[in-house]
Amino acid sequence: MADLPDDFRRMMSHVTQLNSVLAAAKSAVPESCEGSDQSGAVRVFSGQGDVPQQVQLATDWERRLGAGQLGAAVLEAAQAAAMKRLQAWAQDFGASNWKERVGDVQSAPTEETHFETADAMLDLSQVRPRPLGELAEEVMTSLERVSSSLSTPLEGRGQGGGGGVEVVITKSGLASCEVNERWAAGRTSTAISQALNSAFDSARLALTEAEASAPAAGADRLLREALALLSDRSRLAEGS
Repeated sequence: MADLPDDFRRMMSHVTQLNSVLAAAKSAVPESCEGSDQSGAVRVFSGQGDVPQQVQLATDWERRLGAGQLGAAVLEAAQAAAMKRLQAWAQDFGASNWKERVGDVQSAPTEETHFETADAMLDLSQVRPRPLGELAEEVMTSLERVSSSLSTPLEGRGQGGGGGVEVVITKSGLASCEVNERWAAGRTSTAISQALNSAFDSARLALTEAEASAPAAGADRLLREALALLSDRSRLAEGS
């Protein structure tokens, strides 16, 4: 039991180094990318997580697509943007020294290094952990909630154009896009683009709210509290 805090510090050192590699990978991802459907009638500009930020329709969209094909075209354009983003990331990150950095993580850090790195990673000075039994009970309850929610991915839904447009997004990007054929027929590219963008704005907000209320949202607080408890030998001994 006496070695447990040191084991966690050693583990946190590896986690810190791994986080550095992951941060480098994330920084290599383009902030935005654009894609078009095969007809060229729809252009989608995607941001972080491949979630559409803006949609533009060509002024002659009706010459290129039928009104009933718009939803599928938006989805196709969003997927094209995601693919471009992935290709750009692979080219940029692939040219970096990521293999060497991963190898550094696998090598054992020196005692001095892992203490400095672990201490810099988390400031637990203001964390006041509860007794071990009470904390463990909340952790188990939280894990049960997270487990039960895994089968239902978080999503955000949005509508535009008075219900003529409906989209569903997840953290991975656009899941579905439906454009009512009768609503779209005869409308200008500007009107449809505005409706789509309004729907995506609402969907992004709904996804953000869903993530904030998700069972895993408090995981960081529980982790910090657990680490603070494990770093306090006297408190840990009281709960054992």
